[in-house]
Formats: sequence, structure tokens, C-alpha cells
Amino acid sequence: MVRRSILWWHATWFLTTFLLATGIVWRAGALRQGIVWLLAWGVAASVVTAGFFGMDKWFAQRGTPRVPERTLWLASLAGGSPGAWLGMRLFRHKTAKRSFRSVFGMILAMQAILGAIVVAMIVRGEILTTRP
Repeated sequence: MVRRSILWWHATWFLTTFLLATGIVWRAGALRQGIVWLLAWGVAASVVTAGFFGMDKWFAQRGTPRVPERTLWLASLAGGSPGAWLGMRLFRHKTAKRSFRSVFGMILAMQAILGAIVVAMIVRGEILTTRP
């Protein structure tokens, strides 16, 4: 059996997400709009993170080396939390492990606070405005 390092999993996640996000932005033809990059990154990170949850479930059923929990948490933290939540529900994976859910809950809380701050800045006109 080949045991892959955590660094390998992180690099795989980042590279796949970056390529998918670049493809989404290129296809949209909106290379000059930063918010499109952010949305494309969120979509790509969610898709790849959900895939990691599916892979980890598949590995668990076969008794092969698994995707490290730190990788799943990092993927969630880096923008893949919607995909992580979907992967947990869709594959019924990591839903019974209290320690995993508590860290995932903290990640969601931090992202909700950050999202509220960004929305407030958008409403106040500090973001997404063109100034001369």
C-alpha cells in the first residue's frame, strides 16, 4: 500500500481547486473581475472538498490509507465548507465523529463571521465600488 503524506493531499487539493477555478473564470470570460474569481474559487473548492469526503469514505470502506482529517479541515477552511457539508450529508461520512464536527463547526462559525463582515463592507460601499 502507498501511504501518501498530508502535504501530498494538500497539494492535490490546491492544484485541483486552482485549475477548476481557473477553468470556471476562463469559461465565464470575466478575468478582470475579482469577485468572479472569489466565487469560482468557492465553487471549485466545494466540489473538490466534497470529492475528498467521498474518497475518504471509499477508502474507509476498503481499509486503505485515508485522507487525513487535517486535510479535510483545511479544505473546508480554504473555502470548501459548503462542499464539506454536502459531502458529509451525501456520503454520510464524519457525521458521527463529535471531535470532527466540533472543529468543522468552528470553521463554519469563523466563515460566517467573515462573511458578515464582507457583506457589511459591500453594503457600506467599501468593496466593489469603482473610484476615480
